[in-house]
Amino acid sequence: MSLALAATVVRNLLFRVGESPNPDGGDLYGSIGASWRKRMNTVIRRSTAILRSRYSVNRNLPRFRWRVGRLCQLGRASLEFTVLLPLLCLLLLGITEFSFGMYNKAMVVEASREAVLEGVAVPRLTPLQLTSIARNYASDKLITFGDPPSIVVDVNQSSGTSSGNPLKVTVSYAYNGLAIGRVMNMLGETVELSGATTMNYQ
Repeated sequence: MSLALAATVVRNLLFRVGESPNPDGGDLYGSIGASWRKRMNTVIRRSTAILRSRYSVNRNLPRFRWRVGRLCQLGRASLEFTVLLPLLCLLLLGITEFSFGMYNKAMVVEASREAVLEGVAVPRLTPLQLTSIARNYASDKLITFGDPPSIVVDVNQSSGTSSGNPLKVTVSYAYNGLAIGRVMNMLGETVELSGATTMNYQ
């Protein structure tokens, strides 16, 4: 608004300077003034267009700065996510490994309990039969990720098979898992899951 007002004031002054005292406009000074006004109008129009274009750029400058700031924020967020992504993946892997380990632990305990329930009933079963029951149950229920399960069964009938004597079955399983168990096996360590159940003969 200020630029347009200034251009209007300058144009009115030039028109007043170039006015001819002759109403017909035949005066020499009137013709010179008309030519001068025409040239000055051209200059004023061009100057006004340039100033308006510059003013429009300045007006869009805050929006440009906002966009640059927004892009900087997005870049900072992407960098932070890239740094934290490996830690999040490691945490997720640990939670998954722990969940599978707890499930396999429960299945090992269930395998020993299944063998004891069959062993204390009548007729009496031999240690070989109890071992087969525990192995078959554990092989069906364990999550081994394609690896053959290494299951060890120990049947303790040291007190005899008479009614009231205890029967103890212990089942052990070397857990490999997804990554943690395999790494520990490479280092010479073994993650062993074991469960034992004791009941008296009927």
